Amino acid sequence: MFSLLQITFETGNLYPPSESSWWLDLLNAVIGAAIGSGATIWALYRTFKNDKKKEEEKRIQFQKEKLKYLQSLIRSIEAGLRLQIDHFKTYAEKIISNPVDLPLLTYVPLNELDRIVNKINQEDYYHSYLGEFGNTQLIIDEFRDVISTLNYFDGNLVIIKDSLKKSFDFDYERKISLKGIVEKAMDDAAGLLINNEILENENDFWEFINTQMIEFHQKTLDRQDLKFYQENFVEPVKLGLLKFAPTIPLAHYLIIQLRNATVLFTSIQEHNKQVAEDFEAWHESMSNEYKQFLKRIERLLKYNGG
Repeated sequence: MFSLLQITFETGNLYPPSESSWWLDLLNAVIGAAIGSGATIWALYRTFKNDKKKEEEKRIQFQKEKLKYLQSLIRSIEAGLRLQIDHFKTYAEKIISNPVDLPLLTYVPLNELDRIVNKINQEDYYHSYLGEFGNTQLIIDEFRDVISTLNYFDGNLVIIKDSLKKSFDFDYERKISLKGIVEKAMDDAAGLLINNEILENENDFWEFINTQMIEFHQKTLDRQDLKFYQENFVEPVKLGLLKFAPTIPLAHYLIIQLRNATVLFTSIQEHNKQVAEDFEAWHESMSNEYKQFLKRIERLLKYNGG
């Protein structure tokens, strides 16, 4: 394409010599300015386009990194949950084997679960998830199901911790009460041994109490817990006193004390057995939910950032 300057030279002067010089200068200036402006605009356009491309690449890379981070959290949660749910079953079995004692539960640190449920911006990860796997209803539902399942586990773990704390408090209070009843019964029984009236008039009764106290204290060298007291003092003394109760008021009084101890001892066991049943139920329900969770996170766990 010929420029206006070239046309002017080829067709001769269109204006008188006095005017052609300044016209050519003006024309050159206009054309130069137009070319310069066009080049500047083109350069700005290319720069803007490159910047937009870099921003998009940066956004996509950041999106991938967020998803990889989410993947690492989910992997940690998946492993920790499996162990924690298994501990629920083991815990129930320990209680059933000895319902008198309420053991400590083994807790698995699940900080990543708390982080996803309560700390990170889930909406950001939602958009990254859709950006990588597709903005379809299937993917939307899948992400929401994953978050919903995590909320389920987090909520249940909080409930379980609170429930177990209440059970420990209840168990402790009952055992303190039982300890007080048994200790008073033992003090009262020991007091009978220095009761001259009992010694003189109820020798068989005195001998029974004396024998029971001696045998009990000989056995305490091995162990001393509530079950031991129940099996080696409360039950044998209570049963032995039955034949003396009709004629000796103090024997009847001791029987009532020991019966109250037995009722409380049984109540402690029944409560702890209920705790075991609760943990068995939690194990079953959370195991079923865990299986569904594994299906829901398959896509995320297979993600390689490509």
